[in-house]
Amino acid sequence: MALTYNRIVEPLSLLLFGLTFLHNWSGFDALPNPGEEIPVALPQPPLPIGPISLQPPPPPNLLPLPNNAPIMPTTSTPPAEPEIPEYRRQCFYAEEELCDEQLASWSQQAYDHHSHLGTCHCRPYANMPTSWYCCNVTHMSMVSSCSNTTSWSNLHIRNVTLQELDLSNFLYQKLQSLAITDGNITKLVGSFSRFSSIKCLNVSNNNLSEIAQRGLIPPTLKVLDISKNNLTSIPNFNQNQNITLDVSGNNNMLCFDIYNSIFRDSLMFVNQQNSYCLQNFTFRWFNSTDLISIKELVKWRPLNTDCPSIPGYGNCTCKKEHMVTTVSGDESEARTKIISEVDCSNLGLVELPPKLPENTFSLNVSNNKITGIGKHFHTNPTYQSLIYLVADNNNISTIYDFEGTAFMEHFQRLYLRNNAISSIPEYFLSNVLDNHDVGRIIFLGGNELNCDCNSAKKLKYWLLEHNRDIPDYNTIRCRNIPQSVMELREKKLCQSPHDWTDYIYYLIATEVILLIALITKVSYDYWVFKTAGYLPWPASKMPKLPCDWLCES
Repeated sequence: MALTYNRIVEPLSLLLFGLTFLHNWSGFDALPNPGEEIPVALPQPPLPIGPISLQPPPPPNLLPLPNNAPIMPTTSTPPAEPEIPEYRRQCFYAEEELCDEQLASWSQQAYDHHSHLGTCHCRPYANMPTSWYCCNVTHMSMVSSCSNTTSWSNLHIRNVTLQELDLSNFLYQKLQSLAITDGNITKLVGSFSRFSSIKCLNVSNNNLSEIAQRGLIPPTLKVLDISKNNLTSIPNFNQNQNITLDVSGNNNMLCFDIYNSIFRDSLMFVNQQNSYCLQNFTFRWFNSTDLISIKELVKWRPLNTDCPSIPGYGNCTCKKEHMVTTVSGDESEARTKIISEVDCSNLGLVELPPKLPENTFSLNVSNNKITGIGKHFHTNPTYQSLIYLVADNNNISTIYDFEGTAFMEHFQRLYLRNNAISSIPEYFLSNVLDNHDVGRIIFLGGNELNCDCNSAKKLKYWLLEHNRDIPDYNTIRCRNIPQSVMELREKKLCQSPHDWTDYIYYLIATEVILLIALITKVSYDYWVFKTAGYLPWPASKMPKLPCDWLCES
């Protein structure tokens, strides 16, 4: 009986093993669907002799529970899938698992049975017949040899090893999404056709160091991912083209080359926390090489919108001069400031702009009709960071407006040439220029002062003393005298105005002389009268006075 039973069971075991083998390997010539686990035939234990139990086997890889352990109810909740960003919805992405060891094994077998260049290394994505993915490509014939390439709308190529990738290949012209990732490509060449309808281009993680600028960005492109490469710049974009851009992982990218792109509202930078550019400039005062977070740069996009626009006069021009990175306190995150320069010259302004972009360090309002500085430097917070003011060729009449302002505490250059300044406050400017170690320069040439004796006695020598601080002192002139301040002579200017007190000494001298003459005449007449007995003329002709009768008697 046992022999008969074994004869029945053993063929059944072989039959079941064969069916299992066929089931597991029936898909040899086809790649698995995305997300499917590849079944692997494990060694099966020999079937027991006796009645076959229909109870399900215990789940594998689970440790047996102790006898007294309570059985807890289990719930199988699938993990929540991460939310796909809106810009990613336009891009086709094939999972990395599709190019794992099984695909590598399949590729090796295909290589053994076919010629290397004629093998299609691509397969359609599950439930998306027009979306294909390719793996381990070393020559583009591994893609072009596939069938129905003209019907593809989305393509993702992984693990590409090429020196150059030509984007003018006919395979890419009808695609809406092209991803070439996780490979080793040093350069992108060629250009998309002008009839290309591509919306998403992903060339991330390829060791790219150069992208041909011409034709890379077709007008239909909405998403460009060039992250995790060795690029130093980003391609040129159409000014009116709205593009989502990922440049993260390119730490050799120069900030200078992406300035204009960063401050364009049509570009949306994603993954900003991992995106940096290299700041390497010779600034006005220092040299620096730092990695600047693009997240910090994007914060300063309002610089364009905050640039002054004065109704009835026109728009000022704002320019990014340089960046300063600081770490304050115990914060580990660096703060980046965009130091800007504002040019409002030649607009016919009659007063200073009401508002400046944040961190404006230089303001140029030359060649206008401004008559006074007003209260901007006292109360306007957007003027507090200024260290350069260029206000040449205006009608500014006084420097006293700067007194007590924060500007005079930290300014570097002050240009007030060819204005209507009538006096220079020496005491005020002395405190500003003498009590600071940092070299400061004030330009006052072309102004015409009201010159007086004090100008010749004090101002002239004060200007000579501060010739380094006021380098154009020789061109400061007088409006009431056709001379420059340096040509004034104290002897000519320091004279009091004429009045009657100027002649008092002459009057006293005249009186003294007359008195002496009178005494001399009287003495002479007396001498003649005593010696000759008569009075000389005119004493003899003078009428007698009452005192004469007294003398005669």
